[in-house]
Amino acid sequence: MVKNITGPSRRRRTEIDAVRGVVRCVDVTDRSTTPDEWEDFSNRNINETEKQCQNSAALRVIVDGVLQSTCNDMRRQKHQTDVAVARRIAETRDAKEKLEAHLAKVRQSRS
Repeated sequence: MVKNITGPSRRRRTEIDAVRGVVRCVDVTDRSTTPDEWEDFSNRNINETEKQCQNSAALRVIVDGVLQSTCNDMRRQKHQTDVAVARRIAETRDAKEKLEAHLAKVRQSRS
C-alpha cells in the first residue's frame, strides 16, 4: 500500500533526494521572487549600504575629533604636571640648601 507523502515527511524526502543528487525541477511558488522584485531588493540594499557608509564616515570624523581633543588635553596636562614637579623639585632643593646653611650656622655657634 503506497501513501501520499505530504508536509514534513515530503520535505525530508526532498532533502534526502537532494543529498543523493536526485535532480528535480525548481517549483515556482507564490513565495518566489521576480527579477524586478530582486532588482528592487538589491537596489534598496545598495542604498542602505551607501547610507551606512556615509554614517560611518561621519562617525569616524567625530571620533577622530574627540580623540584629537583628548590627546591635546592630555599633552597639556602632562606639560603642566612636568612644570609643577620641576618647580616643586626646585623649591625642595632650595629649602634643603637653606636648612643645610642654617645647620652649619647652628653647629658653628655651638662650637
